[in-house]
Amino acid sequence: RLERGHKAAVLCMEMPQSNLLYTGCQDKYVRCFDLRVSNEPVFMDKFHRRSVLCLDVNENFVFTGSEDGTVLIWDRRTRQEFKRIQDISSTTMSLQFSHNVLRVGAANGNLYSYEKDFSQAEVVQNRKINFLFFFPKVIQCHSGRINGVFHNLGVVLTSSTDGSVVVHEPWGESNVATVIRLAGLQISRFHLGSNNVLAIAASDASVRLIDGRE
Repeated sequence: RLERGHKAAVLCMEMPQSNLLYTGCQDKYVRCFDLRVSNEPVFMDKFHRRSVLCLDVNENFVFTGSEDGTVLIWDRRTRQEFKRIQDISSTTMSLQFSHNVLRVGAANGNLYSYEKDFSQAEVVQNRKINFLFFFPKVIQCHSGRINGVFHNLGVVLTSSTDGSVVVHEPWGESNVATVIRLAGLQISRFHLGSNNVLAIAASDASVRLIDGRE
């Protein structure tokens, strides 16, 4: 148990490796724990002006979204900030970076998709770094807060407190393939398994399983 590492509510977390845990907290801090060493954070930094609500981590970078409406991209090793996205006109509720696209779900029900612009790059510590994005594609896909985003080369999924999961075509998010609605409920979380089974957690203390192969 990490009993001493946090001073406020933990609102999001990711484990990019079995021994590393990143957390985003209500006190505006992002913390990283090396679980082999101790239950104290190996580092903690305050990147945002308000609570950190979502984060994603890959082999080189950390992506954090906040109640202040910004998304930050920073280096895992140096903790240097590379990019601050400030054109989201609402609280950042969820995000994922995958296949060179950053997708952000906001409290206003909008999905923001930022595709990387490979025409420019900079070299940092002998690495070619590119975090320049084209202007985002923005679509209104929910009437409530988008609290979950997932995408791969085959599908884009978003979930919301409006009680729906929307299945979008991957390179045309405005083209909706399927809408799964749970009448009168809020969706708190979803997960798409490697077997294409979609698990949806709802406010009635249930988890629904949907086989995407059917």
